Order: sequence, then C-alpha cells, then structure tokens
Amino acid sequence: MKLLLAALLTAVTPLARGAETAAVRRGELNVRVPLKGTVVAEGVFRSSSAIDACARDLKASTGVWRGGGEVLANLVSKQISALLDADETPEGDPGEFLRKAYTPTPVYCRGLCFPLRFFVKPRECVPARAPIFEAARSLRLIGRLRPEDVPLVPDGAEFAFWPVSDPKKRRRARIPRLLAAEEGPSAGAVFTLTLSPDFYLEPGDWEGEAVVPSGKTNALQAPTDALIRRDGRTYLLVRVSTGTYLPVRASTGAFARAETPIVAGVAAGSEVLVLNGSGTDALRRGDLELSAKVSGTVVADDVFRLKAPFEGRVEDVDFSTGVWRRAGESLARLIPNELALMLDAKGPQESVVVEERWKSVYPSASVHCRAECFVLRSYARVGARVNAQSLLFEAARSLKMVGRVRPEDARWVKDGQALDFWPLADPARKLSGRVTRFILDVQGERLSPGASFALTLSPERSLPPGTLWEGEVAVPPIKDALLAPTDALLVHGGEVYLPVRVSTGITTRTVTEIAGPIPDASSILVLGDSRLWGVERHRQEIDLPALERRLGSAPAAVAEPKPSAPKPRETPRPKPAPEPEPRKAEDGAGDYGDDPYGDL
Repeated sequence: MKLLLAALLTAVTPLARGAETAAVRRGELNVRVPLKGTVVAEGVFRSSSAIDACARDLKASTGVWRGGGEVLANLVSKQISALLDADETPEGDPGEFLRKAYTPTPVYCRGLCFPLRFFVKPRECVPARAPIFEAARSLRLIGRLRPEDVPLVPDGAEFAFWPVSDPKKRRRARIPRLLAAEEGPSAGAVFTLTLSPDFYLEPGDWEGEAVVPSGKTNALQAPTDALIRRDGRTYLLVRVSTGTYLPVRASTGAFARAETPIVAGVAAGSEVLVLNGSGTDALRRGDLELSAKVSGTVVADDVFRLKAPFEGRVEDVDFSTGVWRRAGESLARLIPNELALMLDAKGPQESVVVEERWKSVYPSASVHCRAECFVLRSYARVGARVNAQSLLFEAARSLKMVGRVRPEDARWVKDGQALDFWPLADPARKLSGRVTRFILDVQGERLSPGASFALTLSPERSLPPGTLWEGEVAVPPIKDALLAPTDALLVHGGEVYLPVRVSTGITTRTVTEIAGPIPDASSILVLGDSRLWGVERHRQEIDLPALERRLGSAPAAVAEPKPSAPKPRETPRPKPAPEPEPRKAEDGAGDYGDDPYGDL
C-alpha cells in the first residue's frame, strides 16, 4: 500500500491544500431558495401637543403594537407640572388634590398603531406643536427573489424569515402572488405581505428561505460548488479506484498514450477534463501496453590481477584494453633475465634460434586469463624488466549491469522480464536481455521505495564499465481495462479523483441535481478558488424562457413613494380646570360678629 501511495503522489497532480471532500447522495430533492427583503412601516403619522406642555406617565416603548385608545402619554401644562413636581415627596403624595383638580390630556392612537419612536422623555416639557411620538398604522413585509430563483418558487410556497440582527426570531408565512420587479423580469420578482399584531417583525432588513418540494423523491444530488465548468460543459471531480494499478505516464519510446486503468468509480465512455492542461478526453476500454522505464550503469564484477610469475623481461605485449579475451589467450610473454641477456648479446637476427635452444633451461611464461575475461587495465611495457609478482594486468571475470527502477514502476518489474537497453551516449545501439536479481529497496516512511536489479553481460552483449544506460522493461499488457488519461487524475488525502463530465438538472445555490453518469454515494472533491486552473464554478443561471412564463401575466411592482414627513396631529387643548369652591368653615367654629378693630 505504501508503494502504491508513493507512486500515486509522484505520478498524478497532488492537491496539498485548497480542497475538501463531499459526497453525492440520492434522496428527495427539496429546492432551498434564499430570500431577502425589508419590513416597512405604512401610514406613518405623528402626534404633537397643541400647547406648551410637559409629558407625564410616558409609556415610551417601541416595537410593540398599541390598541386604539391606549394612552401613551399624559400631557399637562408647565405650571401644573411644576406644582406636581414640588408637591411630590417620598413620604406621601400631596399632589393628589392637584391631580383631581387639573385633569391631564391623554395622548393615544385613535386606532391600532405601531409606535416607531418617541420625541420626548418623561417629565420633559416641549413647546406647542412639537411632536410627541411617531407611529405606523400597519407594517408590510417586502421580499425579493433573484431572477434565477423565480421559476422555482410557486405562489403559496411556505417560507421562513427572520431579522438579520436576530436569526433565532423566526416566523413562517406563505408567499403571495409574485410581482415582476420594477426594473423588469430580468431583475427578478418581489412580493408583499401585510403583517398583523400577532405575526410581525420590526421595521428593518430580514433574511429567509423558501423550501419548495421538487417532486423528485429519488434524485442524485451534489453540492453546487463541487461542479466546475469549461467551454459550456459541466464536470464533477469523482473519486475513482485504480486498484493495484499505478498511474502511468508516457516515456520515450514506451507508448503513445499516458493512461491509467480505472477499476471503479466511473463508466466507460465518460468524458473527462484535464484541469492543469488543455482539452478533454474520454474514458476508453481496451488493452494498455505498459513499459517500465529503468536506468543504471555498468560495473566490473569479480575483478582480479595478473602478475609476473618470476623476475624477467616483458615481451610481446597486447596493449588492447576494454575488450574481452578468451581463456588462455596471451596478453604478454615474460622471459627470464638470463635468456634476455643472451638474446641481447646475439642480436635480434639469432633471437629465435637462441630462444629455441635454451627454452628448456630458461623457459618463458605466457600471461593470460584462465577463463574468459574483460581486460580493464594494462601495466606491462615491452622490454621492461619486472620483479616477481609485479602487476601486469587488471581484468574482470564478468561485467554486470546494475539497474534502478523508479518507485512508480517497481510494482511492474519482476525477474525474467525482457529488457531492452541502450547507452545514453548512443541510443541507436539497442541491446536486450532479461531482468535478474530483482530486489525492492528498504521500505520506510521517508524513503521512496524503488527497486534495483542486475544483469550479467557477455562478450556478445557488452558495454564498457562506467557506461550510463537506460532502457525499458516490457510489462504484460492489461487486457480490457477502463483507461483514463493520467494527467487528468488528482490526488487529495491519499485518494484519486477524476473530473468527469455530468448532466445536471435542477440547480440551486447549494445543491445541483446530477442526471448522470455518476454512481450513487460517490465521494467527490470540492476545489478551492486557488485550485480551479482556469475553469469556473458551476452556477445557477437565469432561465429567461421559464422566467417569462412565470411572470408573464404578473403585474409589475410599483415603486413605493418615499413617505413625506408626516403632518403633526395636534392634541386638543386641555379643558380649563373648574374654579375651586370657597373653603368651608371647620366644624365647631362660631360667628364672632364684626371686627371690633375694623374702624381703627
């Protein structure tokens, strides 16, 4: 498994970051349409004071409905307000007499209203005609649908809505008849809903969602963000299984197509997209001719040395190196010093006669390999005098070609497979052999587990030691396999994904219906924005014919005129308080007659 994973990471395009996984599921397709809008106040009016007055008993609470006649504030003149403030003490309520004597003027809505704001504070005094509060006679919810969502939402569809500032405060209602947007059908549609005291939101922006059953109870669905588009075609990155096969890339002279067998995940004939390249390709079923690329060097094996058997002089040296020699083939001849002195004394004309006469007394020696060998170096020189055991030649009993196998190809190579190879300096010189002594590298977490092998060379099939070479190992073809372009494969989290062209049905902002050819419960990959490689995301588009059919007979929404400042409604002047009656004499008091000092 580690070998397979390492090979995948080197052969296909890795995605370190900027992607996440999701799943294709089958089930009931409910279209979720996002909504936005605002709640506006209608019939806004203001209530004001007719005289200079002060507010008493102020119920300055907004955001709630008030019934008709419900007192929101009491107004009294400044003089009465001053008397009330002076008479009120913590010990009691001496102002009770004043309250009974001077009736306050109540401020209220004549009908059901929704207070929006108050302009005064408790006990605050204001001049005549100053506004006391502002209220609305009704609240209306205005909603807007995007043009691409209009065909999906029928009249009467249920929707939930909530204030932007408080998503937990949810309300539910049904969408009334849609109206074409003021700018035209291409701008979407709007709807309005009058809110009641038992069912309302305060004026302001709101968000919501309409859930519309599509009638499809067994639809294949995928996240819309997972689909990508190029040249008007839609693709989905589907997880595929390559089984025990590895992604294969084209190498020189190996095969024409860079393909990888797909065991499961997609169907034959599916169109696939190469993200980090250009163009598309198709999955095909057929035989895949494989070839593993190998390389290495030639080394001498079982090196030995040829030395002088006795002290003497070197004669008849073969200076050729880098060649094969048969067993017993002479490389040089060594004669004793005594025979060398006699040959020098007689001259070259009689050397043959002298040597033949004295060969039984002073025999010469032939320097050669006992078995077939490859001459590496020659240290012998003609006429040179050497001592016994002096080094004359260096040779190897064999030459060995050591090969290295790439980690992604190691699984394909075995002993006995045919090998074609050539020196790097001369690619036209083709040689052949078979893989022997194939060994996998030591496995480890941080090592790339490749492999090596050796091939013993012969005189008929030989390269000099130190030669760099490369070649290809013939791998048995994969019969009747589903093949995908290797460049189209992506790796994320140890899994392999393939961009497959799909047919789509209903598309919303979050979910898209997949018509085929993706298997159920497929795992898919959602690319981040930085990993799109020039393609665009699949998006919900405006279906103009469906939009026109949906809004063909709908009237256009009329722009709401901006409400002008409401006219202050004067509070009627308070009735004058009745004259106080003369103070009665206290019980038990008598009439004492005229003041005796009145004339003084």
